[in-house]
Amino acid sequence: MVSSDSDEDVTVVEGPSQLSASDLDAMIEGVIADHPAGILLYSVLPGALLSTLFKACNKFLVRTPEVMAAQAKKAEKKAAKRKRASEETDTAAATETKPPAKRRSKTKAPAADSDEPPPSITYYIKIPKEAPAPTKKRTPKPTEDDTLQKGPFILPMSASYLDLLSAIATELPCLVENINQSKIMWKTKKPLTGDKFPLGKAVGYAAMVEELKGKAERVVILFMPPPNKPMEEPMLWETEEAPPPTFDYSELERAGPSGSIAEQKISFNASTRTERAKLEEKYPIGNDPRWPNLRVYHQPETGYFFDLNATRLGVWAASMSQKLTDEKTAPASRFFDAQQRIKNIPPMPSALHNSSLETTVTPLAPAVPVPAIPAPAPVPAPAPTLSMTDIFLASLMSGGGLPALFPQLSPANHASTPAGVPAIPSPSLSQPRSAPPSPVKRHNVQLDQFCDLYGFAEGDASLLKDVGFRPGDKTPSTLDDELQKAGFTIFSWRRIHNANVRFKGDLASGVFDS
Repeated sequence: MVSSDSDEDVTVVEGPSQLSASDLDAMIEGVIADHPAGILLYSVLPGALLSTLFKACNKFLVRTPEVMAAQAKKAEKKAAKRKRASEETDTAAATETKPPAKRRSKTKAPAADSDEPPPSITYYIKIPKEAPAPTKKRTPKPTEDDTLQKGPFILPMSASYLDLLSAIATELPCLVENINQSKIMWKTKKPLTGDKFPLGKAVGYAAMVEELKGKAERVVILFMPPPNKPMEEPMLWETEEAPPPTFDYSELERAGPSGSIAEQKISFNASTRTERAKLEEKYPIGNDPRWPNLRVYHQPETGYFFDLNATRLGVWAASMSQKLTDEKTAPASRFFDAQQRIKNIPPMPSALHNSSLETTVTPLAPAVPVPAIPAPAPVPAPAPTLSMTDIFLASLMSGGGLPALFPQLSPANHASTPAGVPAIPSPSLSQPRSAPPSPVKRHNVQLDQFCDLYGFAEGDASLLKDVGFRPGDKTPSTLDDELQKAGFTIFSWRRIHNANVRFKGDLASGVFDS
């Protein structure tokens, strides 16, 4: 019996084989010729060649259609299996050479090196404003309002120093030559308390850029004074050229703090403007003739007089705005107590005092026409033997003068004075001539007392001492060049002149006799 060790389905022919060796070889050659691929499926060794050939021959001895279909189906399955194995092998090889996929990041991937912008620096400019108005409070700490801020603007790190100046001039704006380069300081934004360094023109700028190269954040604050004002005056006519850039210096001005005296005064005057106008209308300057240059309020309860200066007007107006009093009654304030009253009260000027009489003049008698006196008769010439010296000596020795020697010179021989004409008395040496009337009565009033009584300021009193003025001196009614050079003004001299006229009237009325 012939059997097969293979798992394949074969047809087994039982019984002894009737084939000879030559027939078997011919059969094998035929099978090999018909099925060369089938023979290649078997690996045989030289010692087992005959057994293998015998088995192969038995495979192909009996082939029915069913057997052949089953063998073809198995062959297709094996071919498909080999194909899948080959594809899996190729896929595994490709997977081993491919790099592992990176995990997606939430952040955007950086752009390529060629797309990155060049490194740059961001600049801010700070210019200090004007000093604040002085206040009674403690000096406040500097704030952001103390500086004028400009910017930002960005420049690449490769920019030159001239590029930086041009950018600053554009930002302010101003001309490049008006920038005070020697006083520019710089510091980085962080830390806030960092030191400031001088920009130092081109050399300092290069050092600043070198300092910022290794930093991730490149933000610079420039501290600089305001640009210088241009020396040339602006043209008053139109030209085709564009006007130069001009810095707005009004941006450096600051409003006074809420506690400043100036701001409080402005606000106070604005809130009491109506009440102040009522008081000024009721108490005009010169309302009392004793004080022609003052606003005077007379308090009827006490009889005191008060000078309504700017301070007292403000206090009174504020009290009126609060409905505490009216324009007829002064408020209860320390500015209207007995210590603040006018202490030196001059007498009320009379009609004589109000006149502009400068000096007391005694009227002269009406002029009387004096008739012409006839000329005396001609004196005969002396004898030729007498000289003028002899005649003079003889008249002295005679004691009677020339009439004793020459009777024709006696007044009795002259024509008499016509009737009705009063004789003019000849002056006599024995009766002294009376002195002209004095323009000012003698007094002991000193200049300091005069200035205090009539309310002169210290400056006017000092000027009067410098020019040597004494109370009662004759003063011109207008300001001349000499007085103007001495320092007097039109209004100050007018007050001095009017006070001097009043002083003369008071002196004549006996105010200073005691």
